[in-house]
Amino acid sequence: MLLSCILLMWNPKGAFSGEKIYILFLVSGICLAYFDFLTAPTITLTIPLALICLREKQSWKTLLKWTLYWLAGYAGMWAGKWVISLILQSEAFFRSLTDHFALWTAEALPNSTKITRIGALNANFEVLFQDLVVNLLLISYVILVAAGFIRNMKKLDLKYIDTTISLFFPALIPVLWILIMASHSVEHTFFTYRTLAPCVFCMLCGLDIGNITGSGQKDIKGT
Repeated sequence: MLLSCILLMWNPKGAFSGEKIYILFLVSGICLAYFDFLTAPTITLTIPLALICLREKQSWKTLLKWTLYWLAGYAGMWAGKWVISLILQSEAFFRSLTDHFALWTAEALPNSTKITRIGALNANFEVLFQDLVVNLLLISYVILVAAGFIRNMKKLDLKYIDTTISLFFPALIPVLWILIMASHSVEHTFFTYRTLAPCVFCMLCGLDIGNITGSGQKDIKGT
């Protein structure tokens, strides 16, 4: 994820601009499937998407297209590993694969305890916001942004509302992931809660856009 963000911001010789950005998401998805263990996979997608939204206006259609490239790389790499394993281990592996997928996405834990998908989302948010210091910093930041928003209300440029709206796209992806991977997300909240970090990042960026543009500072593309 960090490398993707560096390449996006640095963008050597325009290698990752315009339509070429899809290459970055495709390769990111492939690398993720090779190295990650379902800890917080969507971070490699959501943070770069958020940075692109902040850099320039993007339509949801374009964001969806890049998301599908990331998904193709991620799912394609997994599928490649599954095919190799299936050839070597035959039907036993396929049964194990389907059993694990059913377990990860079920509305019950391995010990048969019933859960709900909304409950899985709530459990991860509780872990994300369990640190008092982090909560105080977030609340303080929101208060400062709100104060700046009120102060600069007459100077706000509504054309930047599109940027705020586009940030909802990457913010929703982690939520959908946890809703789908309900059992896995409850069983492993001690690390899956990190998946929701981009939601907070997008929210804070969306709140602060009004301050950046309303206070007479430089255009958001240059921030």
